[in-house]
Amino acid sequence: MSERPAADTIPPGRADRTLTVAAWLACTLVAPFAFRAVLLIDAGALQPGLDGRGFASDTAAALGVAAAAMALSRLRRRAAFVLVGVWFALCAGNAEHVLVNGANVGAAHAGFLTDATFVFGSALRPTLPLPLALTAGVTGLLAWRATRGVAAVRPILLTAAAGVLLGGALLAWPIDLATAEWRQAGPLEANLRPSRPAPALAIDARAPLPAPLERREPADLSGVPVVRFPSQRPNVLLVMLEGISGAHIEAIATANGATASPALPRLDELASRHLHYTSLVAQQRQTNRGEYAVLCGDWPKLRSEVPRMSEMAAAPGPRCLPEALGDLGYETLYLQAAPLGFMMKDQFMARIGFDRVLGNAWFKAARSRTNWGVDDATLFDGAMREIQRLDALGRPWMVTLLTVGTHHPYNVPDDYEGPSGTRGFDRAAHYADRALGDFVDALGEHGLLDRTLVLITTDESRGLPDGAAVAPLELLLSRSWSFLIVMAPGVEAGRVDAPFLQSDLALSVLDYVSSGADDGAVDERAAGGRSVFRRYADGRRIAFGNTYQQRIVAVDPSGAIDVCRENLSVCTRFSGAAGRPFQAGTSPLRDLEREEREELASWLFARAEAPDVSGSARETPLIGDADVPVLTGPARFQLVFGGQGLEAPAGARVSVTLDVTLHGERGHATVRTNLIAGDEARPLFVEEARLEPGDRLVVDYSVEAGSALHDLESRFVVIDRSGEGLHLSFERARVGIEAGGPASGGAHRVNGGSRIVPGTGPA
Repeated sequence: MSERPAADTIPPGRADRTLTVAAWLACTLVAPFAFRAVLLIDAGALQPGLDGRGFASDTAAALGVAAAAMALSRLRRRAAFVLVGVWFALCAGNAEHVLVNGANVGAAHAGFLTDATFVFGSALRPTLPLPLALTAGVTGLLAWRATRGVAAVRPILLTAAAGVLLGGALLAWPIDLATAEWRQAGPLEANLRPSRPAPALAIDARAPLPAPLERREPADLSGVPVVRFPSQRPNVLLVMLEGISGAHIEAIATANGATASPALPRLDELASRHLHYTSLVAQQRQTNRGEYAVLCGDWPKLRSEVPRMSEMAAAPGPRCLPEALGDLGYETLYLQAAPLGFMMKDQFMARIGFDRVLGNAWFKAARSRTNWGVDDATLFDGAMREIQRLDALGRPWMVTLLTVGTHHPYNVPDDYEGPSGTRGFDRAAHYADRALGDFVDALGEHGLLDRTLVLITTDESRGLPDGAAVAPLELLLSRSWSFLIVMAPGVEAGRVDAPFLQSDLALSVLDYVSSGADDGAVDERAAGGRSVFRRYADGRRIAFGNTYQQRIVAVDPSGAIDVCRENLSVCTRFSGAAGRPFQAGTSPLRDLEREEREELASWLFARAEAPDVSGSARETPLIGDADVPVLTGPARFQLVFGGQGLEAPAGARVSVTLDVTLHGERGHATVRTNLIAGDEARPLFVEEARLEPGDRLVVDYSVEAGSALHDLESRFVVIDRSGEGLHLSFERARVGIEAGGPASGGAHRVNGGSRIVPGTGPA
């Protein structure tokens, strides 16, 4: 494209100038409007008031981008073209994020566009390729036409003023807390609107805290048992299906007045034949938060702060279920399909007591493998082999499994013939459903179901699709709608509608394996909450969060449902069915008064704020296993570690040190390391290196934070390799955060870098 100054172009006439301005406006409006239309078609039902606000939000943002592009084109037309490309990428990426997670993309995700694993594993595998290609083509042609001319100063100022006026009007147009925010606000407005700072609420530290989040909810075993506890300790098998919801199981959905979508027949059959729970609450989104709640019997953080799983990688945490079962003589195994280094699960699972921790690298072959791990049937095949090995030892065992096939980009073998017309998540969910059913059949054939407590649940809930014909609040709540199916000796088929939490499951397991045994003592140090195997006379107040939607929901035993922003600046109360948080038929009542929000804040946050790190320093190991095999096979990129989700205050110094050597006889590995933070458009640091056997990579850098850094993540990825038998040996891999002086308010400053020491490590 020509880079001649604007003055060198042929002076345009009035008509040409008008066409130029129109082209700029059209090329910035077509992407947000087209993708919003696609999302609304997928959602099925138009809500004129709310969706009208969404289009208005897109228009205000597009006007701002158009004004900036027109001004930039007067100086450098290629830069203006790039700006339009970035705007298109934001709109396209936001649409994909809405389709997968039901929420606008956060600024924290922008850096992923420079990460090879994300780009090739997810971004280049769009859910709707045809609309993406058509919109990209139209946007590109309009942008090319726009850059052929030069916009005058007056239309630039008018466009900018229109964007500012419309943005100001949006401030007076409230957002409905019960409806997904993507329908009411575009990604630019959603990220510019402040939500993290806590409101100025007068919190009384002496107020009673029924469930303080800095220590567990007390263990409550006062309920009447509803099962026969075994006299001998049974095996324990905990299966977590990535993202599957109670809304996907007909027996559970129907009990709450909903229609299952997608309806999974094998899970429905298992629920109908065994004991199932229709109101199990997933207390947060994201795997590391849900797994923490399930395995440690403790509430996850309800706000978007450092996950407790990441905190426990650097310092000891509470006693958890695997450690308690190990003390009772159990052999314990954690097996997942995904890479263990992501979200620090390699370190967390070992710290909480699992004897063996296995992930993607453990599987030598798979029916299908992506950058995020092996397919679900391969996982269950491997689990069956390990269970038989453990069973032959003659001791009770506890095995925890986590699938990944229903995580975008949905890992399903090419030769799988699913239900006609299914694609994306629905197709992957049916594949997972069939694989699980076959796995349970195999357990029965080997006689394992007669002496094993089997719990089937999920780490988080994807919920109902946006097109479901339900009220907005029911759609929001479905994102926290988990499920539980129990198969065990002495447990009869039935249905339990009383609400239980993910954090109740650890205590429930200990209750079942201990209450019927000779010693009969339940280790209440390792879990809190209530046991799902008991009936309680009274209800309790519960709460759960949605970090994608930045919402917190509190449910009273009477059925009142309070939906709040994460900072509790706004809360709306809805009516609901007592003891049935996912029951259809809710209706709005009123906004909460300040005093009511203060009481809620006191209950939730008085002991659950993020730790004050001023004047202190902390260091977090980035990987648990010092030796990592370099994978071979069709998955091009290999994630070694990432997903820590750390926080650094303004003025802090973030330091990263890596010392890694590539071992092997022949071949090479190209690796990339970067530091990504929320609210940053680009990685704070990125380095790429090609290593041959014996080469040592030393990375040592620091970032002086000009402002607070949220969702901080250090990633290490193998982006290319050749040869076999290669492995990476980490001598050091740590991130440190040290509070510094006052924030500069300017750019983040990066010091240091990397170097390769050739052939120094043993091959």
